[in-house]
Amino acid sequence: ATRSGGPGDFVNPQNGILVKPGDIEAIAEAMVEVYEHYSRFDPQEIRSYVVQNYSRQEIARRLVNIYKKYI
Repeated sequence: ATRSGGPGDFVNPQNGILVKPGDIEAIAEAMVEVYEHYSRFDPQEIRSYVVQNYSRQEIARRLVNIYKKYI
């Protein structure tokens, strides 16, 4: 993914690679890196990370905490 705001919040070395937007060479290199080292990216770890940080329950919990600040 590119460092274009949002992806920086959830892409990390365990689940992907961030590169500069518009840097075609860096994007190509990152794609080759993932392809050549695919086993480095554990699907179970990635799923666990997503569930812990972005499940409906987690997002709801975060929103409730934000709303509580203003009540």
